[in-house]
Amino acid sequence: FYLDEIVDMTKYWYSHPLKYLDTHPSPRHLIMKYDDLIQRPEAVIRSFYEQFGYPDKPGLPVIIDQAVKETLTFNSDHTYSYEEMGFTREQIVGIYADVFKRFEFETREETPVTKSIELDM
Repeated sequence: FYLDEIVDMTKYWYSHPLKYLDTHPSPRHLIMKYDDLIQRPEAVIRSFYEQFGYPDKPGLPVIIDQAVKETLTFNSDHTYSYEEMGFTREQIVGIYADVFKRFEFETREETPVTKSIELDM
């Protein structure tokens, strides 16, 4: 298992395209956040069509709705855990700090939801 090489490759995989796009700005380039696509698929796809000059596609909302439904029902057989690979959450956040910052990814541990009840006495 070559963790150092894997980390180096993934850092390059993130950093090289971003550096290239930053130094070669163009309306023909688009960086799309996966979370945005999942949360607002139709708006993101419509903006993609608009930015790249594609004509409006008849039935696009239906196509997007079908694709979203298929995605939601997909269940992968693969599960990956950074802990199983020998990493901690803090290490991942540290290694990819620039990516987390640029895309405003959450870096804090998830805190359990607690409920409080106020009693009038």
